[in-house]
Amino acid sequence: MKDDSFDEFIKLIKTHQKAISKYLPEIAEQVDNIINKNSSDVRQIEQHLDTLYAFTEMGMGKDLFLKLLDYYKNFDPEGAADYWKLYEDGIE
Repeated sequence: MKDDSFDEFIKLIKTHQKAISKYLPEIAEQVDNIINKNSSDVRQIEQHLDTLYAFTEMGMGKDLFLKLLDYYKNFDPEGAADYWKLYEDGIE
């Protein structure tokens, strides 16, 4: 006998992933703008890192997260190290 509630749960996750993935191109553009303008707005960068980290937990946005994190480490190595640890802990 198949568990219908589990199937519904999987369907719900896939629906959310599809909806969230629609925002990735916009976020990618924002990340590129941050990098291209050499922005050092820590609040903005960390806000994007937080969002992208949440996406990585759902299997999306890893490349963007790492791209922005690589940029961030150039002017805030300690802050970047905290995000790197968060990321590493999340993939274990």
